Amino acid sequence: MCAPADSTEVPNLETVWYEPDPTQLQCLVCSEPFGHSAVVRTYRVGRAECEDPSSLGCSAIVRTHLGREKDILLYDRHLDCIIREKLAFTAVSHVWDPDVSLTQMRKRHSPQSAAARRRTIESPVHIYEGLRQDRRDEDGEEMWHDYLSVPQWTGDVKTNILGSIHTIFSTATTTLFYFHDLRDDAVRKLRYGESSEERLEGMTAVCNALWFGRTWTAMEFVRTSGRVRMMTTDYKPVGCPDDPVFLGRLYEVWEQELEKHETVYDLERKVNIGHSLVPWNLGTLAQVRALGKTNFAMAFALLSKRECRDESDFLYALSGIVLAIPQLPFRNDVRSEIANLARGCIETGDYSPLLMMPDLGDIDPRASPDYAFNTGYNDVATWELGEQISNPAFADEISFSDNHQIVKLRLEKMGRVMTVRQANGGAATGEALRNFARCAAFALELTGPNVDEFVSSVTTRLYGLDHQIIMERLVATGNIKAVQEALRVRFNDPARHHGKWPIEGPQGAEWLAEVLSLSNPTNGEHESRLAACLSRFNTMHCRWFNHLVAITCPGCLRTSPFRVGAFGPSQATLHGANAYRIPGLQYRQSIPNGMALMEKNGRIVGRMMWAAPACSCVQTQLVQLHFPILPPPRPRSRFLSKDARPAYEVYLGDVDNLAHEVQVNDEAG
Repeated sequence: MCAPADSTEVPNLETVWYEPDPTQLQCLVCSEPFGHSAVVRTYRVGRAECEDPSSLGCSAIVRTHLGREKDILLYDRHLDCIIREKLAFTAVSHVWDPDVSLTQMRKRHSPQSAAARRRTIESPVHIYEGLRQDRRDEDGEEMWHDYLSVPQWTGDVKTNILGSIHTIFSTATTTLFYFHDLRDDAVRKLRYGESSEERLEGMTAVCNALWFGRTWTAMEFVRTSGRVRMMTTDYKPVGCPDDPVFLGRLYEVWEQELEKHETVYDLERKVNIGHSLVPWNLGTLAQVRALGKTNFAMAFALLSKRECRDESDFLYALSGIVLAIPQLPFRNDVRSEIANLARGCIETGDYSPLLMMPDLGDIDPRASPDYAFNTGYNDVATWELGEQISNPAFADEISFSDNHQIVKLRLEKMGRVMTVRQANGGAATGEALRNFARCAAFALELTGPNVDEFVSSVTTRLYGLDHQIIMERLVATGNIKAVQEALRVRFNDPARHHGKWPIEGPQGAEWLAEVLSLSNPTNGEHESRLAACLSRFNTMHCRWFNHLVAITCPGCLRTSPFRVGAFGPSQATLHGANAYRIPGLQYRQSIPNGMALMEKNGRIVGRMMWAAPACSCVQTQLVQLHFPILPPPRPRSRFLSKDARPAYEVYLGDVDNLAHEVQVNDEAG
């Protein structure tokens, strides 16, 4: 008869983190070893009546210090076997405790603090018991939690699991998101607050939860496909499964409060953005989750400002949500593997690695604390164009050079840049009308007083609207002749040669913006197109490097104005550059047939998203482009002073320093 032994000792972490002979591990379903396949190790909490795992149908038993009813039973299976047998389990997404993280990185022969040992064992047990109080049949009786499910000190076993975590979460019947630093009262204020102040307090408290700031948790959320549960700091499940991680309610409160403020900046100042995060700071979590996987740039921007232990973790997380299939195991340095992943995406017809803002070195504004502070976890400067909604034509003609440094694409030649102007000279002071006056004067110089060409240039190629709809409105409102007369008068005014257009007056820029539907919100938006071109559309055009250019078509020699997001501050770099439209390619925020890139000396120096054809000329050619230097991930917390960072994030910085010291010591022998 089995006689289980009592235990009052906190288990040594080698019990769950080290496998002395991984070849002896066997799947409980098929009884085969794992080899290079991932071990999916789930657990239950309960009373183990004997010491023999096989008699209990499990792989191992961990006696805990928590009492006889809280033994941990471990179950090892192949992922394919779990899928084939339709075994239900709940995967836990959480933020690592800093003591546990430090202990993990110190390797198995280093001292283990009592606190780290307790937290490693107790947290998964408490989460299991908390969910058991409100368990649904579809949750299953087993859980996956990386404190217990990943042998952290067994290299090959851990590596195989890391490459499969995205599949583990997409396979889980239920995913539980555990917010260790979020109180139930904050959720109540977010959901049921009676005043704006109370709802905003709840909103910022939820946004500031550290779960949102981690690379792994973002990837895990994106790959979740089953039932969703949330749990707050007291290990109590929170309702609203139809609103995963509260994102729907967060944006609902944000949008409601926006309607009460003149500009988004007023509301951001009210909640003290930077010190407090707001919903858009959290990035495109919901959008990418709806897709499951997305283009490289969107995935990169979602993860790049979130915290991770090192860049290899970033690589594993990124590989789980892009369209290309990663070549596992990763064998090169992290930056090379990220570049290889990007090339794989390009080969699938995802051109976003070529269109995202590349690394700009010492002049890169994304490396400034201000950018890190105010944009939260949303790397909008790198990419805010959204998901790909229409695929590029000629994607079957993509090829790379032998050294993979040159990519060859078939593109449509638009022409050469002849003139360059700064687009948003008044952006710092919010002078949207002055920027519009500058754009209108620039367009008129190129189109002349032809109303159709002028309206098409300004409303579509400079402001991203459908010029046909605008023309119909001008006709319907009887303003078409007034606009025609204004163009004629302004074109004959000598002041136009100085790029000026008066703001006020019967034919001023204020009046023109009004009749062109640019100065008032349309299509359910909260801000006018003029205002949006100072905020989100300014960011999509590389914010600091937003330019107007004149491009001359090589076929008909027509010169037309376009808006360009340059990859750097130098106007001289854009001057003389070649513009190439990418036929068929469209993103959520671009317009049909509007994506284009700027090339000079074989290098991509900018992008366009509103590059609608200005003439009927069509000429395609194979273009050779240098593969860009991709930006590094820049976690937000590493740019903040210790006074501005939560204590937990300060500790994470210390974790990273220790990880570097451990690596150096290991390399030193």
